[in-house]
Amino acid sequence: MRDLKSLIEIVSEKLAEIDKAAGPFPAHSGEAIGEWHGKRRVAFAEVAAYLSDIEGARFSEASGSVAVRIAGLRASSAMGAIGALRNWLAAAQKRLNAGEDTGK
Repeated sequence: MRDLKSLIEIVSEKLAEIDKAAGPFPAHSGEAIGEWHGKRRVAFAEVAAYLSDIEGARFSEASGSVAVRIAGLRASSAMGAIGALRNWLAAAQKRLNAGEDTGK
C-alpha cells in the first residue's frame, strides 16, 4: 500500500484530470452546462475506477451524501463524490502535517 504522501499526490493529479477533461465552467446556460457536467461525469467515472481498482478506494452514498475511504481515512460531502475527494485531500494533508502517516 502506498504512503499517505503518495496518495495525496495521486488524488490531486486525478482531480486535476477531471478539471482538465471538463474544462472551465461555461458562461452560458443550457446545453453548454449539460455538456460540461457530462464530461465531468465521464472523467470522474474513470478516476473512480482507477482509485477503486488500483488504490483500494471505496465510495458509498447515503442520505444525500457521498463518502470516500482511502487508506483508512474517510471523508464525505453533500456536494458529491468530487467534493468527497477534495475533503479527503484536506483531511489527508492535515493528518500528514500532524505526522500521523501510518502507511495504512
